[in-house]
Amino acid sequence: MQLTMSLNSFHQITEKQFIHLNLDVIKIKENTVLFSENSKLDYIFFLLNGELIIKINKHKLWSVNDKEFIGISSYFTDESNYTYTVEASKNSTIVKIQVNDFKKAIENSTELSNFIMNSLCERIKLTLKD
Repeated sequence: MQLTMSLNSFHQITEKQFIHLNLDVIKIKENTVLFSENSKLDYIFFLLNGELIIKINKHKLWSVNDKEFIGISSYFTDESNYTYTVEASKNSTIVKIQVNDFKKAIENSTELSNFIMNSLCERIKLTLKD
């Protein structure tokens, strides 16, 4: 299942907040682990295209599709480590955002904060349906 958000691209949501930063855009191949459960929470990621799988203890919880932030649930629960593993189920293109830059962006942008709240609510609805 895919989230249906009114803002449909990374640039629409974040251009004003991240334009001054040199964000890394990375490409990862299918079956590559982006980060592992209990590894240090250094980055928030945004999936531009592809598909990722969220796992806890090697059990698949859900799939992440285009235009979703990754790592925000660990961030918003004040964890210092990721609480799950993320692996690419397809070749994917991802934007890396340092946690401190992400924090500043959501503090300074109501639009970005609302997008994130909406995406978290949509994710909860989809998780409850599964």
